[in-house]
Amino acid sequence: MDKLFLDSNVLAALGIQALRNRYLGLRHGFSEANVIELVASYPDHAIDKWGLSDLGKSQVTSSVKKEVQRGIITSKTIIHSSDFLRARESAEIVRQISGVKEIILEAALRDRNFGSLEMKEVEDDVYKQMWLADAADATSEKWGVESAAHVMERVARLMVRLEEKYDRQTILLVSHGDPLQMLECALSGLPASRHQEIKPFHQAEIRELVLSPSDESLLEPIDYEAEIASRRITHQPIEEASGEMKNSVFGV
Repeated sequence: MDKLFLDSNVLAALGIQALRNRYLGLRHGFSEANVIELVASYPDHAIDKWGLSDLGKSQVTSSVKKEVQRGIITSKTIIHSSDFLRARESAEIVRQISGVKEIILEAALRDRNFGSLEMKEVEDDVYKQMWLADAADATSEKWGVESAAHVMERVARLMVRLEEKYDRQTILLVSHGDPLQMLECALSGLPASRHQEIKPFHQAEIRELVLSPSDESLLEPIDYEAEIASRRITHQPIEEASGEMKNSVFGV
């Protein structure tokens, strides 16, 4: 792993000074694994199993319809999605509602690999210990969990690749809580060790991803309870899950 992913302003170091495209992030809806509070982060377990629950399908449908009605997501939107079933099913709902023709699968958007915690019911305190380890050392692999720095590396390199491939497009990234949080961390110019300062994505939330190294609007005091709650059933009304976004400046 390149040591630059331990530093601030990772994207600038990779040559990104401004974004040529507009990016949206969608966290998958409530999954079957969420229902029983089970970790499913290995490809062998998550690519073909542990899809969306009925609640998750409803969450995603509601969020996507809202952004389609606003013209934020259109048939011209380009969808890149984690290949895990819960993300693919979320992306498929977007495709069906918006009329997008295809979904491009990305291993780089997979959930964080949770190592020895896989297929276990994880206690809240374990998550807290993992995040504290991240803050102390972004290369930490406590319990065999994929390091925060490695997650940031793969999503940041994906951003570079997308910027090289597309121009003036709206791109929807369908992923999971940690990768989206790490990507926003990189966009905010923060090192991976500070990812818990980024507001967590709610289930089925659609959020614009902007390059804003000096903008602290996405930062908030670390609230481990709120982060843990975001991994379980959300009590936030579905219709409030997505923030207000202006229509695309690119007209696509």
